Parts: sequence; structure tokens; C-alpha cells
Amino acid sequence: MHFHIISAFFLGFGGYSFAFLMMWVTGRFTISGIKDFSDSLPIIFMVLIYTLYIAVSEELIFRGFVLSSMRKLYSLPAAIIISNLLFILYHLPKLNHLLHSPYALHLLAAGLLYTFAYLAFNSIWVSIGLHWGSNMAVFSLLDNTYPFYQLGYETRLLNLEPYQLSMPGWLNLYSYMSLLGHLLVFVLLLRDRGTGTLSHRL
Repeated sequence: MHFHIISAFFLGFGGYSFAFLMMWVTGRFTISGIKDFSDSLPIIFMVLIYTLYIAVSEELIFRGFVLSSMRKLYSLPAAIIISNLLFILYHLPKLNHLLHSPYALHLLAAGLLYTFAYLAFNSIWVSIGLHWGSNMAVFSLLDNTYPFYQLGYETRLLNLEPYQLSMPGWLNLYSYMSLLGHLLVFVLLLRDRGTGTLSHRL
């Protein structure tokens, strides 16, 4: 399979859909209904644009600029550590989640996945697509997103009962399921790329 931004988008979306499915199977919530598609279509379009903006801006900064710049100064492992540490610190507005739950592990897994895709396929578009699809799945399946909920719009397409993703501390099931989703996408990317070609690329 030749990966580009669209196929990577669907792979990223699928990884988080897997996390969503696992939470549903384990009884974290039930699906009580599906929102009217025609009413949700404008919101879907706006969220697509918004999540694309997030993916493009963050990937250009942390993979396109920081990682590439650090590789010129340090070894590849050091460059990966620095770029992903900055990626986590960028989310400091969610400091409470970073300190008291595995949310930091979720960010680390995401950062490493996007870094792997960028290096393995030598393309920023693959990491952008994965990032875009992951965010789109989160906002449309699991969580209403800023700034839309502040404007009175719901981005979630399903009615979930009961809906309470956040749990105290390390009991946060969502973070662990998202880690599984990232791992699944990583395995699929690794299988597609091939370890020999990847080693040569790195």
C-alpha cells in the first residue's frame, strides 16, 4: 500500500475507532442513537478543516522543523527524544492530565507514531494524515471539542450513555485504549514498510 495523506488519514481514524470499539465492548458506554447526518454535515466539514489545521501546524513544527533541526545537531535517538518532549510540553495547558493520568503516555505514543511515519516514509504528509485522522476520530466519536462546544455545537456524532470518559488517575480507560489504537496503527505501518527498508531509511 502506498501511503499518502488520505490513506494515512483513514488509518489514523481507524486506530482511534479501534479504541472507541474496545471501550464500547468493555461496557464503558452504550450507543443510544446516531445524530441526524444532514444536520451534522456542516459541523463535520468544520471539524475536518479544524483538525487538518491542527495536524498540519503541529506536524510542521515538531516533525518538519524541530526533529529535522535536531537531527543536524544530535543523534537520531536524541532528536526523537527532544522533539517528542517538546510535543508533550506543548500540551501543558492540560497539565493536570499530564501529571495525574496516563495522558502523557498517550501523547508520547502519538508523537512516536507520527515520528516513525515521518521517518519511515520520508514524508511529512503521512504523519499529517495520521494526526488528522486520529484527531477527527476523537472529536467525532469520543469527545466534543473546543472551540465548537463553546459556541453551542456538538461534534460527537453518536449519543453515548452514560458518557464520562474522564476517570481519576491511572484508571482512565480511554488513555489505555488509545495506546492500543496507536500500537495497532504502528504495527500496520511497520508491516507495510518492512523492517529492512526502514532500517536503511533511518
